[in-house]
Amino acid sequence: MPAPKDWIATCFRQWLSVRGGHDAAETRDCIEQVRTFLLANGMARFIPAWKETQSRIPVRDVAGFRDQVGDGWDYYVTTTAWKEVCAGFDPRRTAAVMKQKGYIDAREEGRSSKSVRVPEFGKHRLYHVRSTFLEDANET
Repeated sequence: MPAPKDWIATCFRQWLSVRGGHDAAETRDCIEQVRTFLLANGMARFIPAWKETQSRIPVRDVAGFRDQVGDGWDYYVTTTAWKEVCAGFDPRRTAAVMKQKGYIDAREEGRSSKSVRVPEFGKHRLYHVRSTFLEDANET
């Protein structure tokens, strides 16, 4: 039989693994909310603005734009749609957590969104969610 300390440490590691990590439950849940939204709506509600296409698929209820990066997509979410993406969570806190984890690219200090010039659509303030966010789905 293992020593009590070893048994306790093993139990804790197993519990932490099942729980999904050491982040607060709300942090984990808000990140999962964003991931779920992008996986469900990424191809339907985001315009491929930086990609040449012969015929654009009509996009209803546009949530933003997307840009192919390697095998993945960077998503540029409008500030209005970000509230929908974060439904049930504080949108500012969600953006701040994602920026801290490196999933949101924002150039300005103290901001999670950035000004982006989108071809044929002009300049917009957008939340730039990096392609690594969906690629790292099993690591958060």
